[in-house]
Amino acid sequence: MHPDDVQRTFTAWLTAQGWDVDEVEGHPVVVAERSGRRLVAAVQGATPDPETALDTLWGSLLRLMADDELVRYALVVPEGGPVFAAFRVQPEIRYALGVSVYGVGADGTVTLHED
Repeated sequence: MHPDDVQRTFTAWLTAQGWDVDEVEGHPVVVAERSGRRLVAAVQGATPDPETALDTLWGSLLRLMADDELVRYALVVPEGGPVFAAFRVQPEIRYALGVSVYGVGADGTVTLHED
């Protein structure tokens, strides 16, 4: 899946869930707000080397982080190998940073993956 397709699908899903969504033009980032809460998501498409791509995506997400308990963060990746690569970071660290992992299927489904 191309990153634009992953981002478009995730954005449509968030909107259907009642989130107000903004995309950062020229960057694979989605910022959404609902009920006083904010979600900042870094998006990655399919790549031949999902582990290296996810390491880069984690770095991108870390640079977007702020010390604000009303903000949650997410990695949004195609279903399959990229989801497994996102879970290479230990659950305790993901929890401490407030990071969730969403998988986007080629059929347009979005799944929140948990440990």
